[in-house]
Amino acid sequence: MKNERTPCRAKLIGKLEPAFTNILIEQMSKYISIQTRPTGEMLETQTSNIFDIPLFSSFCVNIVILTTNSIEVFLESVTKESSNRRLEMLHFIFLESQSFLQQIWEEKLVKRLKFKTGLITNSDGLILTQRENEIADSKIASIQSQLPESCRKWNSIRNQQLSIALFKLSPYVVLDGNDKPVMGMAYNFFQAVKKIYNVSTTIEISLTKLGKSKNGSWEGVMGDLVTRKKDVLAAISLIPSRFEAVDFTGPINFVSVRVFLSHPKISVKWQAILYPFDRSVWFLVFIFFVASITLFYVHLTLKRSNDTELHDKMYLAIVIPFSALVQASSGIPRRARFFTAITLFYALILGQFYCSNLISFLTFPETEVIPRSFEDLSNRKDYKIYTMYFPGGTLDMFLNETKIDTFIKIRERMTNLKDFSKCAEFAIFSAKSACIGWPVIMDPLIAKNFTLHSTFNPLRTTPPATSFSIHVLLQKYSKHYESMNSIVGWATDTGQFIKWRHMTLDNLKKTGLQWLKSRRGSEPYQRLEKLTEEFYTLGTKPFGVENFVLCFSSLLVGALLALLIWICEIIVCNVRDHNLNF
Repeated sequence: MKNERTPCRAKLIGKLEPAFTNILIEQMSKYISIQTRPTGEMLETQTSNIFDIPLFSSFCVNIVILTTNSIEVFLESVTKESSNRRLEMLHFIFLESQSFLQQIWEEKLVKRLKFKTGLITNSDGLILTQRENEIADSKIASIQSQLPESCRKWNSIRNQQLSIALFKLSPYVVLDGNDKPVMGMAYNFFQAVKKIYNVSTTIEISLTKLGKSKNGSWEGVMGDLVTRKKDVLAAISLIPSRFEAVDFTGPINFVSVRVFLSHPKISVKWQAILYPFDRSVWFLVFIFFVASITLFYVHLTLKRSNDTELHDKMYLAIVIPFSALVQASSGIPRRARFFTAITLFYALILGQFYCSNLISFLTFPETEVIPRSFEDLSNRKDYKIYTMYFPGGTLDMFLNETKIDTFIKIRERMTNLKDFSKCAEFAIFSAKSACIGWPVIMDPLIAKNFTLHSTFNPLRTTPPATSFSIHVLLQKYSKHYESMNSIVGWATDTGQFIKWRHMTLDNLKKTGLQWLKSRRGSEPYQRLEKLTEEFYTLGTKPFGVENFVLCFSSLLVGALLALLIWICEIIVCNVRDHNLNF
């Protein structure tokens, strides 16, 4: 027997009648250590536990509540011994009449206990127990002649009724058009639990506050769990302030806080026509051009006995070096041939370098510089910052409580949006806009509302600022903690949560794509289609007007100047003719 059971101790509570108590202590002290109250005496005889607390428990106590004539006193003792303690480590033993035990068995305080056994005092050799075996209905207590062996596979939630609250966020739960849950990581998990363990469930799906009110009480579904109106809550991140109020199972998912931005725009600027040379080269070209005009003018002005006198020397001095630079044909006076040849050689080399480099800039356009991290975003004053705001959420607490300069700068500029889809929409369609949130929330939003191609995500992310684990929450010291934690661990280890998440995203992408295609004429569809084409188009594109802004601007300015000069010449001629007539 010592090898089959775990060492435990016993605690006797109630009116300790000398004769009865001595017999009980004498019998129990053979197997367990005895602690009595109110005398506080303890027999340090640590041996094996005869009451079948499950094997390998780290610690256990058999709490024996003796006969009392008052239900209120009885329940007060149960409350005092079960509050703020792990119920999977406690075994309550009640000594009362059969009618009394059956009456208190339906009390909420007693139902909350995980391991409990009633010793019927008015019937010899009978006990009232609810812990039979791994397939028995643990909701109904039965009267037996002996305590059954502890079943290691026995689960406290089998055949129970659980009140469950689900946080209304994809991918944890997805609703159809009638606001009925159809799938999701958390919803699929509880559906599997319901089927395997024959659990009756009432599920409430809501998106309420998670923080504390000014008076210190918890709000929303967290308040329902703390006040024991709900048995289970999923799926919430673990932070210290919540840990003191509820119990967390092992993690079902991990989420991070990131910045979401649209893909950098790729475009050819009109200034690209100037990019082949840097400023120093353009400055030297200009200096050489001015110097060439001066040299040509001096060269053409000098008189030679064997050459005819030239008219419009300044015009020729400007046209010859300019024609050489733009590789145009023009008449070359005999007296300027040698210097023109030198200018043509210089212009030929300069033009080849310019044209080859210009093709590079036009073929490989410039990519927009976007923030690559939270630090970059904090320094980019030209960006608008939006956040997925949820009162009392991890992101809200993180950004409001952090002391890091980078996040303080962001906090001073950010705009909180309760509508998460608006945050995504601004990041996708608005220029120089960023959305701070969680990929686990953003991915379903993109899949449902902004997906035209299954492999194209219109947003890119930065490295995470911080990460949080997501858990299933239970009442503090819930009797179902050990069972639920074991089930969550099994689902996590076998990859069930990952599978349910992928299934949810695939379904959202499919339904979202159908919804978008039914609204082809809408502005969001047109803008998404344009973004998708820009991202996937690999072929060459024809040059647009924006690529020739400088060229056309030069032509327009030249034409306007020529028109102005022509008008001035007409006016001057008319004034001259008028003066001659008088």
